[in-house]
Amino acid sequence: MLEATPNGGPNVPPAMMSEQALADAIATLPRERVAFLPTPLEECPRLSQALGATRILMKRDDLTGLAFGGNKGRHLEFRMGDVKAKGCDVYINVNRWESNDARIMAAACAKLGVRYVLVVRGGVGKPMEANLLLEHLMGAEIHPLETMDRDETNQEAERIGLQLQEEGYTPYVYHQQPFARVAGTIGYLEATVELAAQLAERNIHPDYIYGVAGTSMAGIALATKLLGYPWKVRAISSGDRRNLGNMMLEYGQEVQDILGLPDCLQPDDFGYWDEYIGGEYAVPTPDSARAIKLAAETEALILDPVYTGKALAGLMDHIDQGLVDSSDTVVFVHTGGLPNLFASTFRESLSDAIGSG
Repeated sequence: MLEATPNGGPNVPPAMMSEQALADAIATLPRERVAFLPTPLEECPRLSQALGATRILMKRDDLTGLAFGGNKGRHLEFRMGDVKAKGCDVYINVNRWESNDARIMAAACAKLGVRYVLVVRGGVGKPMEANLLLEHLMGAEIHPLETMDRDETNQEAERIGLQLQEEGYTPYVYHQQPFARVAGTIGYLEATVELAAQLAERNIHPDYIYGVAGTSMAGIALATKLLGYPWKVRAISSGDRRNLGNMMLEYGQEVQDILGLPDCLQPDDFGYWDEYIGGEYAVPTPDSARAIKLAAETEALILDPVYTGKALAGLMDHIDQGLVDSSDTVVFVHTGGLPNLFASTFRESLSDAIGSG
């Protein structure tokens, strides 16, 4: 397996294809247009000043719409296109109780008239708040399980799928659909072209694109390599898997195959760091709490405690270490996740930082 490197790659090579050729390849896929696009690119002067003059802009993908938005809005346009193209009328998802994906999939299914079944890992006894509250409001059929084991929860989803088949439905079971896991990478090929146009219009030349490691940043890294954009991509892991750098390579390679793109994404095409996760997934670190508060009090930008708070904490540490210089320009991709701020567990975790101001 290829291994992602910790520092990002060499100088960006010349473009391997044109933006139009990439758009034409993406246009061959089925799609349901439900996100609010394009999203704004916002200058953050007070946050920049607070972090030592490094120029920071925020790509506001928290504003994609559909029940508080987020990066998954771009993902599900292609995922729901696949659902519809396959004639499926039930979407069966498996995820943790905090999941933003589970919430925004509930929104897409409600909007498009697809029955939505959610098997929730570790969902027994969790209060009806934040993402879970929104899922209930949007008509999701919730199956909470005690276990956090992926195999056990996947088996439950498969059992429900077989039962629904017997009742005459055509279910789309997420983890059984290879395309579903890379739909986000495809969505962020397009997002990168959108970002490049916004930057060019304002004559801004960033040195780095920072964001949360995963399918979205895989799309940004792949588009950057294919189109020869002159910036470096840096991914900060906030997830429950510490091998996301290698998974990003796999996502990119799968998308290259699906769309017939040049075989190009390599380990040194992006930087990857996993030391900002902290002791446990979905538990804020002191640094991420400070990052959330700083973004809010300087720019009224609300980050989430699971992902973007930790990613901004990573950027802040990179500035402190000198990995990002005061003369550099950084675009930070805000991937949403705001409802989690209103979960009682996160309110408790963030209370010290909130009270310190």
